[in-house]
Amino acid sequence: MTNYYVSILQLRNVSPEIQEFAESQITGTAKAFLTKKKKVRNGFDYYLSSNSFAVGLGRILRKRFGGELKVSEKLYSRDRQTSRDLYRVNVLYRQLPLNVGSVVELGGNVLVITSVGKKVVGLDLETGKKRFLDISGRMPGIIEPSGAVVSKVYPVTEVIRPDTFESVRLFGRFSSLNIGEKVKVVVVGERAFFVRKS
Repeated sequence: MTNYYVSILQLRNVSPEIQEFAESQITGTAKAFLTKKKKVRNGFDYYLSSNSFAVGLGRILRKRFGGELKVSEKLYSRDRQTSRDLYRVNVLYRQLPLNVGSVVELGGNVLVITSVGKKVVGLDLETGKKRFLDISGRMPGIIEPSGAVVSKVYPVTEVIRPDTFESVRLFGRFSSLNIGEKVKVVVVGERAFFVRKS
């Protein structure tokens, strides 16, 4: 095995599923070879023999799993025969704590994440409108849905609030529900929002 490498694929805060997928892509290709794998804080570095393979794999990871991708290059040598500059490429892939189906509160609005890629897209649970989330600054707070039971369907639908056991109006987009039906809701302030049927 050689120590020669031209790129480093840096995986940070990734799930075991993403790590296994990346490693299967690395070991299953003839386009590049792995010269070293290094465990670092919050992830792994993979030293590879191909810049284009590392960048391509980073893009595949972002498209398939969502997340953040940063590509940077650094001049490390000059080819004596062609006088071309040679660059090493760092490809940083970081998994976001948000996944499709995560529920977040952003500026008083409650959204369920529908797409995580170059852009994060959420569906407003109250209005049903699609919104793009800017996650470059502070990450929105993730809310775990709780189980609730439908207590009333007319004139407005209500559920038994899971934290106070009061019957409160259910906000959001949902088709007809029946009394006694179990649903998943998130409670923000005094309002309960429908996420999905249980």
